[in-house]
Amino acid sequence: MKILLSPSKNLNAKVNQRAKSVPQFLEQSQRIHAELKTKTPPELAQLHDINAKLAELNYQRNQAWTVEGIRKEGTPALFTFSGDVYRGLDAYTLDESDLQFAEDNIWILSGLYGILRPFDAMLPYRLEMGTDLTVGDSRNLYEFWQETLTTYVAKNESTFIVNLASKEYSDAIDFKRLNIPVYDCTFLDRVKNQYKPVNIFLKKARGLMARFIIKNKIEMAENLQYFDYENYTFDLDLSSEFHFVFKRDRIS
Repeated sequence: MKILLSPSKNLNAKVNQRAKSVPQFLEQSQRIHAELKTKTPPELAQLHDINAKLAELNYQRNQAWTVEGIRKEGTPALFTFSGDVYRGLDAYTLDESDLQFAEDNIWILSGLYGILRPFDAMLPYRLEMGTDLTVGDSRNLYEFWQETLTTYVAKNESTFIVNLASKEYSDAIDFKRLNIPVYDCTFLDRVKNQYKPVNIFLKKARGLMARFIIKNKIEMAENLQYFDYENYTFDLDLSSEFHFVFKRDRIS
């Protein structure tokens, strides 16, 4: 089983865990970085649609980024990302057996690194998968990554995949080429008299589901239906064979 997660733009400034490995696609990352390193702060501001202060920060990150730096100074991905998904997953409160399960089963999709395992070393960066960046003959990052990532996932001997990544990131994999089941999860919150996805809650719920899988060492897809963190409940009527829907009426 593999769990797919998106990364986050928010990163922890201080990480007190040590990395155990390096990303598997550093050769590809270097090709992407070569393009990023040529960008000036104003060009980065336009590329990422960010303000001048953030553009300068990411310019400095791009200039400092090296493979040797990753090996010497990189921090483990699972503890470095700090957005809503990772608040829900709450890696710092996992025990050793949980972290080993996470290491064996989580893949974090990344515009720069392709796939990150939980304890892969990474340096701070900003590059969303949907960024309009040309790399060599690839017109965008989807063209750049899709063959590599799809082939890698297809060769992995997983029994099934739980896709908790956003569409922006999961579109980097051609799921139609995989011969294993892929399960999607939708999380709905009651807003007035309607159940709908609420972005900030949806992101955290993806992290909560990842945590639920880790804590319960889930090995059968049907057991995802028992997810009940923070008042979410499985909705049989709205769900289908490979698409599980969870609803909640109030936030805990």
